[in-house]
Amino acid sequence: MILTDHLGRQVTRESTRLRYAVMGRFVPRTLILAYHRVVPDDWRDPLRMRLTAAGFEKQLCWLSSYCPVVSLDTLAEQLRKGSLPRRQVVITFDDGYRDNRICAAPVLRRLGLPATFYLTGGWIGASRRSWWDEVEARLLTVSEREGEREFSEAKQRELCRVVHRTCSELRPLPPAERDRRLAALGAEPAPPHPLELPMSWDEAREMAAMGFTLGAHSMDHPALSGLDEELARREISESKRVLEEQLGQRVAHFAYPYDEAMRRRRRVPAFLEQISRSVGLETAGTVVAEPVTRWSNPQALPRMVVGDWSLDRFQHEIARFI
Repeated sequence: MILTDHLGRQVTRESTRLRYAVMGRFVPRTLILAYHRVVPDDWRDPLRMRLTAAGFEKQLCWLSSYCPVVSLDTLAEQLRKGSLPRRQVVITFDDGYRDNRICAAPVLRRLGLPATFYLTGGWIGASRRSWWDEVEARLLTVSEREGEREFSEAKQRELCRVVHRTCSELRPLPPAERDRRLAALGAEPAPPHPLELPMSWDEAREMAAMGFTLGAHSMDHPALSGLDEELARREISESKRVLEEQLGQRVAHFAYPYDEAMRRRRRVPAFLEQISRSVGLETAGTVVAEPVTRWSNPQALPRMVVGDWSLDRFQHEIARFI
């Protein structure tokens, strides 16, 4: 069974490579990248889950030499007209961390590259970690109090698996129950570093003044496919309204918060597409790793999540799709 599963995955990977190689010859396509955090080069990151500013700049320098980098507004207009160039890339960021303003924005500006930052409306300006960062902080604190501060590769992989598994268990829970389970994880971590927190509304307005596009990412970052239609509509429409009120400009783009059911099924439920369209959003992004073509649904645009990758891996992943 293990061998069969392995062969099945290999066949799937090879068929995907072949499909995109053929597509690349005949079908113009765009790859949307989804980043989350960019931290200072000396940031302590024992689980290696964050991209450093130097690593980010290396990726972008290579990327801009490989193909055009365009704004999400440009892509939306191309899709409306039904015409895409042969290949191009769009850069996006999810959640709205302060490090996006402090570490990522200066690199993008220095290189003259556009980007879209999706902000979680109910989190901007908060003084607390996101609950998923709290999971990592608490599990790391437990390990460190047991005498571990530097982790072997095996231990690092094990802890990453525990973090991801715990987040999967907590994601569908109501906030009060999630907080109770978080407290039960053990040791109280140190107060968050300012770069672990969301940007302020003033910093968001600075981002807009710098020429970046700001989009909505729900109010409270739930898995939207698991909500009833009324709650899902509130999360989407209210996040758009709050951003427009705070920023004084129209918000045309949305990104669905990470949703394991959507990722596994590789599609957005029809009711979420309908809500996105009805509240006046031009595009809504997913985390399904595929290229955008002229036939892509603007309310379910695929995006590839970028991790803390070496430049070689980054180049390989980009070349898989465009």
